Amino acid sequence: MSLLIGLFSLIFIIVSATVVFSKKIKSNTEILGIHKNLAVNAPVAGSILKYTVNEGEEVQEGSTILIFESMKMELEIKTTASGKIHFLVPVGRLVQSKQPIACINPVEQVDENIIEKPQIQTNSIDSTFVDILNKIVEERGFSFLSDCSKCKSLLQDYTSGNYKKETRLLLLAIEAKCPNEILNTSEPEITMNKLINKLKNEYSVENNAAEMIVKLLFNLYNNIQKK
Repeated sequence: MSLLIGLFSLIFIIVSATVVFSKKIKSNTEILGIHKNLAVNAPVAGSILKYTVNEGEEVQEGSTILIFESMKMELEIKTTASGKIHFLVPVGRLVQSKQPIACINPVEQVDENIIEKPQIQTNSIDSTFVDILNKIVEERGFSFLSDCSKCKSLLQDYTSGNYKKETRLLLLAIEAKCPNEILNTSEPEITMNKLINKLKNEYSVENNAAEMIVKLLFNLYNNIQKK
């Protein structure tokens, strides 16, 4: 009878130990947060010689993140995915083959198309800014407005940093190739509507602002053509 009780006690101890051990493994896995597809495993048994990137640094897939030493040979360990790197083993620690030594937390890519961009709005374009543009076009020609960087630099000189809304609106129109379209159009009305819609839909320019800047560019072009 005592032998039977002892046998049941032994079985209970073994089962309890197995459950505790299983929970411990699960707990460690949860703490590490390792997903097998994002883990960087040791290729063979060896030790970590040095890290080549910093903890928490964003790395690209295939980047070398550490130097691994095995049998007096140095191996470059590369990432298996892009994301933030987290090291699981300190330098100098011996590890077994296939043991996780680092993990990658993927950086979520934000689709810019689903981000609502703030619309550029303006109720009017300052008459002094219009005079400045007329002067630039008279001196350098309408085609000068096709070069965004040169135009931006010249506007900075002429406006002394003022008229920021008007300048931003004009530079967006230049970026959208509005002056080029105006120079090459044979159908002004159709091109005007096309450019207004382009600024609204692709550059988040409010309808009234889009109409004003496109009509201003057409007026600048027509004025220079008359002279």
